[in-house]
Amino acid sequence: MIEFGKDRAYYDFNKVTDMANYGLKIAPGYKASLDMYGERMLLCTEIAHKLFNFNNVWEDMNRIYSEGGSQLDSYKQKCLEKYVGLTVMTSYNKKTYRIDDIAWDIKPSDT
Repeated sequence: MIEFGKDRAYYDFNKVTDMANYGLKIAPGYKASLDMYGERMLLCTEIAHKLFNFNNVWEDMNRIYSEGGSQLDSYKQKCLEKYVGLTVMTSYNKKTYRIDDIAWDIKPSDT
């Protein structure tokens, strides 16, 4: 189980259920919390599931480009509208990142 998010939720990414018709995946998990109840400690656990859209951002950006033709300004605007503010998760280490902006003037080989 891996802690994911800020609400003390733990998910098992090894038991992900694929919903290929919808482009979604579901990871099973639970949420846990401790609190004082009277003079005793109360442990509350509940079942939780995390729903993921596992579309690849790069492939999605290529699809937007092919649909929009060669209008570069329109393509950039559509990408900014779609991705800025989203949270994405990397498949290799399950870390999440929030997209604040897209730097169009750099390439992957830049440091």
